[in-house]
Amino acid sequence: MKILFYISSSVLILGVLLKILHLPFANEALIIGFCSTVAFGLLGTGLPNRRKSAKSEPGMLLKIFTTVFAIVVGAGAVLKVLHLPFGNEALIAGAIGSVVCGLIQVFQKNDSEDDDSDAL
Repeated sequence: MKILFYISSSVLILGVLLKILHLPFANEALIIGFCSTVAFGLLGTGLPNRRKSAKSEPGMLLKIFTTVFAIVVGAGAVLKVLHLPFGNEALIAGAIGSVVCGLIQVFQKNDSEDDDSDAL
C-alpha cells in the first residue's frame, strides 16, 4: 500500500510541476494525483482499525478530524491551482480546522507522561 501512496504522491508533484510550467495534462495529473493520494493515504493509515472501537484509543476522533482537515486543505490547494471556485474557502476552513486540532493535540494531556517526569 505504501508504494501506491508514493506513486500517487509523485503524480501529484508532477501535476504541480506541469501546472507551474504551463504544460499540457497538468490539470489531469493534479486531480488524479490528489484523489489517489487521499484514497491510498486513508486506506493505509487514516482509517481507524475496525477490530477496535473508536473509544478504545484515546484521541481517535481528533485524529480523524485532523485527517479530514488535511484533506480539505489539499483539496483547497488543488481547487486554487486549477482556478476553480471555493478554493479560498476550502483553504481557510482547512487551515483553521488544522490549527485548532493541532492546538488541542499540543495541550492534550498525554497518558504516557508520569508525574515524576519533572524530577529530572
